Amino acid sequence: MKINFDQELKVDNQADINLYGKQVHVILNDEFRQKLTASRLKIDAVYAKFDDPAYTKKVSEKPYQEQQKIADQLMDKTHKIVISTVDNLLGQGIGEYLYKHFNGSTEAVSAVLSLLEDYANESVTNLKEQKKKAKLAKFKNHH
Repeated sequence: MKINFDQELKVDNQADINLYGKQVHVILNDEFRQKLTASRLKIDAVYAKFDDPAYTKKVSEKPYQEQQKIADQLMDKTHKIVISTVDNLLGQGIGEYLYKHFNGSTEAVSAVLSLLEDYANESVTNLKEQKKKAKLAKFKNHH
């Protein structure tokens, strides 16, 4: 039996990214994924209290100004985590650069992180499996 990984596996995990005028080179490897995962876990931890119905009820009973303060704190913490993650992955200052580019939208900066995660997920391709799926698709289309 001969196994030729050049024909079985494709790893393309380096990317040159154009971020609205900024050029960045990244390697979509384990370290990259760990930073994304850590960011997601930090954000989950910020919002974890709201999974507790008793806490949610307690907050809902507070005056509007206090509820607004809590909401502002959540947004601020989320913003700091997202910007810090972008800086950590793409280079110092890139997070704020994108935030300003997107007119102050942390959600838009977070979408950049999601897209990067999608690209990381596609960076390793099992060519053998891909060929099988293509053959199966042809078969299904003709029968």
